[in-house]
Amino acid sequence: VVQVASFKTSKDAEQMKGLLILKGFEVSVVPVTTLNQGTWFRVVIGPYPNRNLAEKAQGILAKTEHLHGMVKSAT
Repeated sequence: VVQVASFKTSKDAEQMKGLLILKGFEVSVVPVTTLNQGTWFRVVIGPYPNRNLAEKAQGILAKTEHLHGMVKSAT
């Protein structure tokens, strides 16, 4: 997957998800809870079958949406 953002509120994450879906991306919001920071909501594009395709998507996002995401494992 390509993580494009992380928000403290699900509302903000869902808003970004909606904007990216309208632009044709496959988007999910993934809640992640840590002991120190509580719950954050990651906005991710994908999943992709391999890292190479995820990196290509990351490049497209940077070019078209000015979002400099990071490629991460989906698990």
